[in-house]
Amino acid sequence: MRIGEMSARSGATRRALRHYEELGLLPARRRANGYCEYDEVDLVLVAEIPPRGAGLRPGGARPFLECLRRGSPAGAAAPAAQEVQRRKLAEVDA
Repeated sequence: MRIGEMSARSGATRRALRHYEELGLLPARRRANGYCEYDEVDLVLVAEIPPRGAGLRPGGARPFLECLRRGSPAGAAAPAAQEVQRRKLAEVDA
């Protein structure tokens, strides 16, 4: 799917999708004509990236995304992802 469809299906703006690509959170696959190409797996990855104002920067989602890329059914299953969760909970409690 191209970026417009990805934006509509994921709820993320085109600008956000490009930003995620720049951060290395979303694979940078381009067609010969320069258009971005996304698939269903990318849709799952975008759903794991926290929206603005959620208290976690997009780059903080990296452990969750890596867990999903390795085939885990949930992004929170990896030890690195669980550590991020513990740190954020401690910040909220403080």
